[in-house]
Amino acid sequence: MTLALVDERDYPHGGKVVTVDTVFDPAAGTTRWRAVFPNADRNLVPGMSARVHVPLGPPHQALLIPRRSVFSDGPASVGNYVSVSTGQTGPRQFEKRRVKIGQPHGDWVAVVKGQLEPIERIYVAPETPEP
Repeated sequence: MTLALVDERDYPHGGKVVTVDTVFDPAAGTTRWRAVFPNADRNLVPGMSARVHVPLGPPHQALLIPRRSVFSDGPASVGNYVSVSTGQTGPRQFEKRRVKIGQPHGDWVAVVKGQLEPIERIYVAPETPEP
């Protein structure tokens, strides 16, 4: 776990999780965590605002694709797919490629399983304006 103060770009302060609350607030989508950060220089004081980065596992290589490029054709048991362009010229034609997606990363999702190469062109649905 790392921490960055409001005026810091990176996450230079390393700490560790001490406890995780067992209660999840579904309305807010939050749970409470307690962490300890060394503070020998006394730069961290109560009431400061900060950003915290909590990795969910060790870093690894992953193919990230826009969330808007992942489609589903039925119940979750059927699965997700992306539409991959089959040609470079003329009218675009696409084929379905089954994918299993993993953790979201902002507007992107990781492809955990599937036959998709980083060089391939995929269809990304246009953004829909918010009502």
